[in-house]
Amino acid sequence: MEPTELEATIATTPTETGPRRLAVSRVLAANAAWVGLAAILAVGLALRVFFFMGLVKVDPFTYADGAISMARWEPVYDPDITGDVYYTQYIRLPVVVPAAALYKLFGPNDVTSTAVPIAVSLAAAVVAFLFVRRALGELPALCAAGFVAVFPVAVINSTQFLPDVVQASFALLTVTCSIAALTFEGLTRRERAWLYFAAGAGLALAFYARGTAVAIVPPLAVVALVNWRRIGPEVVAAVGGSAAVLAVFQALLVGLGAKPLEDIRILYQLGNLGAATVAWDYADLLLTDRVYWPFVAAGVVGLALWTRVHGPRGWARNPAFALALVVVAQYVYFEFFMSLKDVVTWWKEPRYLLQLVFPLLLLSGAGCGLVLRELARFSAPGAVAAGAVGALGVLVVSAEAVDDEEDFYLETETNRWDYDERRVADFLAQFPGADVYVWDDDFARPLSYRMGGDGTLYSRSVSDDGRLHSRFEQDGTSRVTPGSYVVVLPGEDWWAGRTGASPGWELAWGGGVDPRVYFVDEPAADELEWREEPANATVGGARVTSAGLARPWIIPGQHTAIELVFDRPVAAGTRIPLLLQCDAPDGPVTELVVPRTADVLRSDVFLQSAPSVRVPAGCQVRTGGRDLVGVRVEAVTAVEGETLEVPGWEPFLNPRFSAGGSLLGRADSGPLAVPIPRLPGDEYWVELRLYDYGTGTGDVTATLNGTAARGTWGSAGGEPGVVRLVLHVPEAPAGNELRLEFAPGGQGAVLLDGVAVSAVEPPPVE
Repeated sequence: MEPTELEATIATTPTETGPRRLAVSRVLAANAAWVGLAAILAVGLALRVFFFMGLVKVDPFTYADGAISMARWEPVYDPDITGDVYYTQYIRLPVVVPAAALYKLFGPNDVTSTAVPIAVSLAAAVVAFLFVRRALGELPALCAAGFVAVFPVAVINSTQFLPDVVQASFALLTVTCSIAALTFEGLTRRERAWLYFAAGAGLALAFYARGTAVAIVPPLAVVALVNWRRIGPEVVAAVGGSAAVLAVFQALLVGLGAKPLEDIRILYQLGNLGAATVAWDYADLLLTDRVYWPFVAAGVVGLALWTRVHGPRGWARNPAFALALVVVAQYVYFEFFMSLKDVVTWWKEPRYLLQLVFPLLLLSGAGCGLVLRELARFSAPGAVAAGAVGALGVLVVSAEAVDDEEDFYLETETNRWDYDERRVADFLAQFPGADVYVWDDDFARPLSYRMGGDGTLYSRSVSDDGRLHSRFEQDGTSRVTPGSYVVVLPGEDWWAGRTGASPGWELAWGGGVDPRVYFVDEPAADELEWREEPANATVGGARVTSAGLARPWIIPGQHTAIELVFDRPVAAGTRIPLLLQCDAPDGPVTELVVPRTADVLRSDVFLQSAPSVRVPAGCQVRTGGRDLVGVRVEAVTAVEGETLEVPGWEPFLNPRFSAGGSLLGRADSGPLAVPIPRLPGDEYWVELRLYDYGTGTGDVTATLNGTAARGTWGSAGGEPGVVRLVLHVPEAPAGNELRLEFAPGGQGAVLLDGVAVSAVEPPPVE
């Protein structure tokens, strides 16, 4: 039997004498390729451990939320719960399912989240080794495996709980198994059947990791077409492999709340093969970025040398041609034809190219390995030295690139998606039994994960059985209860908006541009200045002798404080339904729960009027059909900027703004008409939330029912951020017209976060 090339190389290297050392040398020589592969995998694993990143971006927290829900068997896989766009992230099942199993065993953390992506990324190196070894031999196979194991983008993404490297790995399995079954000589029908089965299963797994896996289908179809004479009935096994994965995943999804094939329907509904903007982004990346262009160059060499080794048997059966076709076809797809429905410019990221890069790395490894093999014919030590230098260079480039990415997220922590959430979770860990309320789901997912998975999307939206809760019901009713904590983000903390903090809440943590955590405490007696003595109202067998509110007026949709005094103690757990009744229909019911047996109840309360009550009105707080205390509902109309549809103005979404967005206008955008309800003639305040660019001042005139008020906002050299501008209108006639005219001036543009028209004077501007 002829020695392998590695055995021959080792045989030329002097070894120490001695029976034991000689035996070890022979074992190593006989298994040199496998020892080399093990060393490559060890280096790849070491890179991933040393530069471990964990969950730092936005998407991984959605995958984690899905995995936690799956581990608890929560039926969250219903687009009515998640919404169609997030549903496509929850069904990244090759990433989510293994994580769910590990969460069940060990709990959610960064290690259990990334264990499978790391393992799969290293398994791709094994696939590369086996494929190239069968086609070209051991040295090119080791080069290909090394490139796949240490390619920087693969290392980075495998430690972040992202689907890209998982998709690329299963896509590589499909590509290599398909090409092997179609082009390799000497395979039995059973071997081809297993290759087709693995190819079909790999395609389904890659597709569920990310739908863009379909990009490998057209070039593989071309390879199959030109090799159609070699295709036998065993090709049906490919359908079996895909069907097996599809059946398992469909059974799982249906068990978790989905309808059959609903995931496919939504992916098809959101996907679009319309041409994207021709910007040549990926061409520039592949040909100029130092992480990519050396592998592209080596791939061209590999294609040429592999074709020479393949001989005159024709391009159709050349595995190198098939790999090159897969690479080129995917480039065309990713550069020009992948776009999301109704999105003008597709968001391109280097990590999306991994399923293109992995087949390219096989060509690159072939090129480097074949060059080294040719060099070894002239000088075996020279080939070893060149290989060692090349391997060290690749390793240095990989480590440097991964280190740069890690520094970007971990050294500069503000780039972490969960930077604020980790700090909030650390604070809330001091109060393990307290309920926590949040409004923004993009904030809640990382916070839930950092709280140990306590409060998944399903828990917040449906079952409400965790510590972390959504702040509002679907009808707008607040769910905040006394004794709980409320997280308020800077963009949410607007007194006129429903997401703002109540004046009666105690600031427990944070401030400035940080999130704020408020404690909903029991109000003090001196905070309740407005009292009445109701007649015949009873609660839990006790008569209410007096009732009080924080003030004789309220803003509907906001929290206030209430006091109820009883003629005898009321038992703990007694439920007290409260509603606000005006001339219009009653507002939604708010339920108070007596926390402990007492004859006085003081509590934070959320009172909401019926939607038709938009002007000053006299109302009653009632329970059990009896009046408790009269209150005036003031006219406060808050309008979020991004909800306005005005020609020349456009929405601008950003979580730093109230309700997650604002309205963008420029000097030529024209005046802005803000719809408001009809107001009686009275004194009013018009408040604008505007973004200050810190580049000068802007000018605005607000005309309320024909009466104008003017003001300026902004500063030169100040800190950019949202500012409040309050314009006073002492006497405005009745009407429903508000017109805003802006002159941006030094601001350059207008970012209008929100508008409030109030019959009560707003709190002072900080």
